[in-house]
Amino acid sequence: MHEETTRTDPAARERGAPPRPRAGDGRACSRAWLRATILGLAALASTGCGPSPSNFPDEHFDVLIAATDEGGGDLAIDYDFTEPVPLFLSATVGGLDLYSAADPGFAPLEEDEPDEGFYVVEDGVDVSLEITALDPGVRVKFGSVTLDEVGDSVVIGMTPELHTHGEWQVVVPEGTTAGEFSLSFRFVTDSPDYGPSEPVTAVLALTAGEPTE
Repeated sequence: MHEETTRTDPAARERGAPPRPRAGDGRACSRAWLRATILGLAALASTGCGPSPSNFPDEHFDVLIAATDEGGGDLAIDYDFTEPVPLFLSATVGGLDLYSAADPGFAPLEEDEPDEGFYVVEDGVDVSLEITALDPGVRVKFGSVTLDEVGDSVVIGMTPELHTHGEWQVVVPEGTTAGEFSLSFRFVTDSPDYGPSEPVTAVLALTAGEPTE
């Protein structure tokens, strides 16, 4: 996880990740160039030069945050991920293309669905999205926070007001026009009433053309 202006991830060291190369290491320079280019892509997209939360279609749809039991249990994810999530070309910088999409967003389930095994999460619960697996070049971005490593997480809101749209992103070599990429995530909370959800996997598909209005 990183913010636009800096990258510090002490949690990565706790997870046993290898130390980052020091300045002057050729690999460090290469990675720094790649990261700067990717951040440039994200900044360009946010200006409205490509699809972004400000110019995606008005019709949005959401991943619903639910629970497995009434008043407790585990968090649950109510969304059909059997269909790929379409991503559209957003920007090109330094030999890389950025594909992105604002949908699906995230919101709490509003009514119990006992037949489906989903229940409304109680009010006042902070919900975080945590990455459990992802392909190279895949990221999900919320404001200035980018999740691009396993274990990265961010609080996306508190029930029942929670409703947010981040950006699903894939960075690929310039000229790449097709491909599918995977990102797995789960919902977690510090509330003692709820355990983490089971992970789900979203397939992000590079898509030609413009988002459907």
